[in-house]
Amino acid sequence: MPDRMKPLLVTVLSCKLTREQRVASALAQVRSVLGSCDTIVIDGLIGTDSAVDDLYAGIRGAIQSKRRPTRPEIAVYGTHRMAWRSLLESDSDYALVLEDDFKFSDSALVQRCAESIAALMSDGRNVIKLFDFPRRNSGGAHIGINVNDISLVKWQRPRAGMVAYFISREGAKRYLARDRIFRAVDEDVKYYWELGLDVWSVSGNSVAECSEELGGSSLDEHRENSRRQSILRSIHGLGETGESW
Repeated sequence: MPDRMKPLLVTVLSCKLTREQRVASALAQVRSVLGSCDTIVIDGLIGTDSAVDDLYAGIRGAIQSKRRPTRPEIAVYGTHRMAWRSLLESDSDYALVLEDDFKFSDSALVQRCAESIAALMSDGRNVIKLFDFPRRNSGGAHIGINVNDISLVKWQRPRAGMVAYFISREGAKRYLARDRIFRAVDEDVKYYWELGLDVWSVSGNSVAECSEELGGSSLDEHRENSRRQSILRSIHGLGETGESW
């Protein structure tokens, strides 16, 4: 790959519960598409880690979050934070952050984005997403630009999904300005203005989420359990303080 890709650090997010198949698939794809980029695997948090308790701002979460994140979701957020710190500790200007259940659906576009990363992140852009969950309608208010023949879109209301994204050093610093978190990372990106983040997406998903192909998503299972518990609390009038999580 050309020298202009050296500013990019690739981080693959994993943890000790991750199936070996996922990590192997992730690294094989990175080598195939972004072979010369520095690549690291982040051995992240899991829901039972004590760091989850230290990271979650419970009172603020009860006020500002529609749904309390589960412990695994907080662990996932903590793992993203580890990737951002790795960027700041590196010599790279930008990072491509990949959750381990990603799949490159348009490898050529991902490669072009990596080769044009400095131009894509110019003008103060902090985060450029390669994956968005589907929209129910046309997507609402947005603006679009073209950078090196790559179409970028800035949504007034970004969709959830942090499976794959580029982030600048400034973006990492802004995210890490919060010592504690109170939403899932997938949801927090919707509230970009709270941290002054400039968030864009590459038009069309060049990366897909493929957890089902790799054995299913334990995160989705924990999320569904959390929703069921919330419904039961509403039915029985149970308070937050009585629940073990």
